Amino acid sequence: MKKRYIRLREAIGMGALVMAALAMPARAEESGFYFSADAGVALADQVDLKKFGVPLSGVKVKFDPGVRWSVGGGYNFNEYVGIGLETGFIYNNVKSVTSGGDSADIDASLSHIPMMANVTLRYDKPECKWVPYLGGGAGGDVSILSLDNVAGVEGTESDLVFAWQVFAGVRYKINPHISIGAGYKYYWADKAAFEVSGAGSDAIKIGTAGIHSILATFNWSF
Repeated sequence: MKKRYIRLREAIGMGALVMAALAMPARAEESGFYFSADAGVALADQVDLKKFGVPLSGVKVKFDPGVRWSVGGGYNFNEYVGIGLETGFIYNNVKSVTSGGDSADIDASLSHIPMMANVTLRYDKPECKWVPYLGGGAGGDVSILSLDNVAGVEGTESDLVFAWQVFAGVRYKINPHISIGAGYKYYWADKAAFEVSGAGSDAIKIGTAGIHSILATFNWSF
């Protein structure tokens, strides 16, 4: 019992030290506002097509590689923790729709507009040129489905759903305020329903969407 008490006291002490370190006032170059941007390839996982006028089962939508770009800004409290907001655009053209062993090509695309609130953890010391980072965020997603004469249906419809993401990467500091690098993001959007003229507000339903992005990144602190 005594050993457990000592270990618990040590763990609490270490936790307090970590929290104190995070709460320490930062030097001017380690805290303040920042602007960020990134762009790169978006690799979308296949999505379940749950309804197209009638309920469906076992139908998958596959996508070609697409693009993602993002812009954001926020505030760094110190060299370890920052918070921010992010938006952007993710686009993937539909490659095919498959059911069992059958596959059909269609002219369609699925896009996303993220609206994320992010928390970023990083190691940003003045004496180190490299800044590794990781983090995550949550918020809303505008899922946009565009169809060009697919089974007699065409047009662009959207739905607002919940979304979250995680990310990691590393940047190189060109100077104390500007850095460039490479990063990875995984983005998840909840299932969506789209209105089709004359067929109701949920005539087309899709399952959750997952997108892997490999990105070139830019960061400016000021």
